[in-house]
Amino acid sequence: GGFTSRLSSTVLWFSSGDTKSVIHNDGQHNFHCIFSGRKDWILWQPSETINTRAFGWIRGEEEAKTNPKFKDTYGTYVGLIDTEDVDTNEFPGWDTLKWWKLNMEAGDCAYIPARWFHFVEAPRGRSLTVHVWFEAGGKFDQRSCDTMEAQGHNTSEYLLRISDCTWGHEPDKPKKTKCKVRKPAPKKVDEL
Repeated sequence: GGFTSRLSSTVLWFSSGDTKSVIHNDGQHNFHCIFSGRKDWILWQPSETINTRAFGWIRGEEEAKTNPKFKDTYGTYVGLIDTEDVDTNEFPGWDTLKWWKLNMEAGDCAYIPARWFHFVEAPRGRSLTVHVWFEAGGKFDQRSCDTMEAQGHNTSEYLLRISDCTWGHEPDKPKKTKCKVRKPAPKKVDEL
């Protein structure tokens, strides 16, 4: 469906756990897979107004100009609340938000749609995860599937691994991501 041409980047996350993210969102879609450890997510849909000052949203570089607490920060995220103890008197909107909890363990993968707000926490212990960011396509491209099937590929089976890709979309690499597709399996005698 043209998916590999929209792959943007991949990140390997590893730690000894006991980590937390800030509440933020990403502009791209994300497949997140866990090889070892556990991650607990809280997600909010993009239509929520979390990215406003009423929810503690900041622009790191701008906030740093007037608040020394944010001296080395960057990006946009919820930076004015304590995620362990949200002050709902100062930020009352947090009491009314609809949210989802996602618990992931080794072997789990999740699709996180673009622009969904999320907070991620990993308990103490080894954590090894990978995520792949990708751009949304305007529509599904059936032609690329037809071409692969004509070349003998079974598009119902996996055709590539993350390690089969050369990643583009880097500042010094203006080229697109390219992935080498594995060779079609030889046909069995009874299929001939």
